[in-house]
Parts: sequence; C-alpha cells; structure tokens
Amino acid sequence: MESSSWLQATLEWVQAHPHATGWMIFIVALGESLLLVGILLPGAALLVGLGTLIGLGVVDFKLAWITASLGAFAGDGISFWIGRHYKKGLLKMWPIYKFPKLIEQGQSFFSKWGALSVFIGRFVGLVRPIIPAIAGVMEMPLKKYLIISTVAAILWSPFYLLPGMLFGNAMGAMSKVAGALSLLVLAFAVVVFVVYWVIHAVYGFLLPRAHTILSKTLVWSQKHPHFGKVTSGLIDPRKPETGSLALMASFILALTVTSLFVILNSDAIQNWSQQVSAFMQAFHTDWTQPVLAFFLAITHDLTVFVSSLFVLLWLLRRRRITASKHWGFIVVSGYLLSVLINYFSAGHSSWFGIYHLTWFVCVISFWAALISGALPHKMRAWPYTLATLLIALTA
Repeated sequence: MESSSWLQATLEWVQAHPHATGWMIFIVALGESLLLVGILLPGAALLVGLGTLIGLGVVDFKLAWITASLGAFAGDGISFWIGRHYKKGLLKMWPIYKFPKLIEQGQSFFSKWGALSVFIGRFVGLVRPIIPAIAGVMEMPLKKYLIISTVAAILWSPFYLLPGMLFGNAMGAMSKVAGALSLLVLAFAVVVFVVYWVIHAVYGFLLPRAHTILSKTLVWSQKHPHFGKVTSGLIDPRKPETGSLALMASFILALTVTSLFVILNSDAIQNWSQQVSAFMQAFHTDWTQPVLAFFLAITHDLTVFVSSLFVLLWLLRRRRITASKHWGFIVVSGYLLSVLINYFSAGHSSWFGIYHLTWFVCVISFWAALISGALPHKMRAWPYTLATLLIALTA
C-alpha cells in the first residue's frame, strides 16, 4: 500500500468508527487530567491536532467536545477523590513526593485562588495535573468542586480544539494534501512536547546529583591507578585530558563500526528502515516540501561547515583557546565519523545516504554543551532541548 493510500485509509477509518474515535478522545483527555499522568501525556498537543481533523471534517466537533469534556471531568474527579481520600498523606506518598516543586506550585496556586483555582488550573498546564488533588487534600466542599469542575471541563476542550479547527478550515482549499498536513502538524506537536519533557526531566534529575556523581567518580579514579589514568582527565581539572579524550574517541569509533556492521547485516532493521521511509514519503507534498527541505538544508555539509567555522572564529576572537580546541576536535572528528559511515554503508539502503546527519549531530550536540555553560542555571536545559528537537526533526 502506498503511503498516500495509508493516510487516506487512516482518515477513512476515523470517519467510519466515530465511537472508537470518541473513546480515544475520552481516554486522552482523562489521562491528561489524571494526577501526575498529565505531565507525561501530551494531551493538549493531541487535542490541537484533533482540532485540525475537525476543521477538515474528518471528526465531528460535537463528539470531540462531549467526549473530551467527559474525559477531563473524569480525570479531575479521580484526582480529587485521591486527594480527598488520602488527605495530606498523599503528598508524602511515592511518586508524589518526587515532585516537590510541582506540589509547592499547586499549594501556592490553591492558596491564592481558593476554589477558583480548580477552574483556572484547568487552563494552566503547569499545575493542571496536581490542582484537583490539592483541592481534595484541602477538603474543598464536594458540591462546589463538582460545579466548578463541570464548567471548567466543558469550556476547556474547545479552548484547545479551536486553534486546530481554524487551521483545518484554512486548509480547505488544499484538500488533496490536507490529510498529510494535519498528521504532520500532529506529529510535530507530539515530537516537540516529548523532546521538551524528556530533556527537562533528565536535566532536572541529573542537575542536583551531578556534584555527587562526579565526586564519587573522582574518588574511584584515584583508587584505581590503571583505569584512573585514562578516565581521570575527564573529571579532574588538574590532570591532562588528552589521553581520556583519545580513549573516548577510540571507544566511540569501535562502537560505531560495530553498530554499522550489525545494522548493515540485519534484514529486520533494513525492512524497518524502508517502512519508515515509506511512511515519511506521505508528508512530501507541494506544501510541506519547503519545510522538509529546510530541515534537510540545515544538516547539509556546507551549512555545518560554515556554521562551525563561524563559531570557531568567534571563540578565537574571544580568546577561548581551550574551547576552540575542543570545538575543532569535535568538528573534525564528527566529519571523519560521517565519512566512515558513508564508506561502510555504500551500496546499501538510502537510509544511510544521509551520512552527513552524523556530522550535524556531533556539532549541534557540542554546541548545546558550549552554550549551556554560559547560561544561568534555570536556562541551561534550553540549548539541549533545542538541539535534541533539531536532531529529532531532521532525523
């Protein structure tokens, strides 16, 4: 089946199974509203994408509105019941106590707005997954909660559906490619949300533990004279790092060659690559081509070379000699690695034809580390988020 036929079949299935679609919308809205689960589930992004399908006439608006409202009301209700049942003991339970900042934000929000926080919190993504539970912990009257929660749920769903609906209606003149565009928008929204959450979650987990990890690793390297000689340079500023970097480069090179050997000799991976390539071809339309061409252009060798040269000259002008050496090492080694991949993958699937992406990944990853070090602590996750997002979208 061709990719365009696959997309058309998907849209036809959604139209032919309104009840199943309704249940899917209900589950997404419910999960997005549940205590802490809403942090993990990109429900808002999915609802915006769903609104695009409504604007295209693929999904019925009344069905989406009713099921999304019911799901939001049910999810908030479950969270409220959990808070009301366990009271303040809930805040000390796993995994709730793992999110002290979120709990503090929720308590401050509820203290400021009182019962109205249930309504306002439904539209504020940062506190939406915790406010109903906080209201239950604070023993908010049930009748008052039900009234406010019902109104909030009814108004919340169109709040997220309408932007997508407007976008879908605007694509009415592009009916031949509207399906691909709507799915592309939905996929883009999901990728952005997932990348944002993963990077900030990992960064938030490692940041308070980084000093302890480095300290223990430094002690370990000092106690092991053989392994310590080649690893201490990465963590001990008093020792030269050349040997450690050479060891790391050798390890990465060996890992790359091994991975290429496994991939190029695996029929399953080759078949999976072809299926992914066929799926992505569905988004190659006259309207999406400029967007896809842009992401391809930023990974081109010439773009990476010019950008890398500009950064190197800027570092030299600022007399950042050590950073310049590191940058030059990354740029050169990344290019050699891409050449190596191209050499081993010659004659294989076109999936390996984008070997220059390897160079881009190496450069953009180190760029994120370079920029992050010059930013305040609260903003240091953003370069990694941007770099990961660019890698995900171009890959």
